[in-house]
Amino acid sequence: MKFMALLAAGILPMIALAVPVADASPVAVGEADAMPIAEPVDVAEPDVPPTSPVDARDLLKRSTQYCKIIGNDGPVTCRIGPGVDYKPSGYYLVPGRSYYFTCYRRGTSVNGNTSWDYSRDYGCYVTGFYTDGNCTPARLGAC
Repeated sequence: MKFMALLAAGILPMIALAVPVADASPVAVGEADAMPIAEPVDVAEPDVPPTSPVDARDLLKRSTQYCKIIGNDGPVTCRIGPGVDYKPSGYYLVPGRSYYFTCYRRGTSVNGNTSWDYSRDYGCYVTGFYTDGNCTPARLGAC
């Protein structure tokens, strides 16, 4: 045991001496080899008043989708809320035509589809059953 301690005490200093040390003298670098130095970045606060209100609807950005009305022989009723219990808005969307939709909400099931796509242009909802694959909940995002 003492032999191992003596061996370790004698070998460790020799190993330390064998490790190469970086040369302390600086190396000249030509102008072409010099790296550009980044200018400091101004991290000043933006000019936003601290009391500006934040609209919760803007926290989760939604994607406006251009979606075609499908699966119906006649015009599709656009309603004031996400369900068949809501009154018609007075707008009727024509099958085969495309409209902009901004988000969706869950509502009354129509043939197993509970998503209702919101048209900001008309201020009303159409069941997802009558919109094409561009108007999925994943693409639109929740209202």
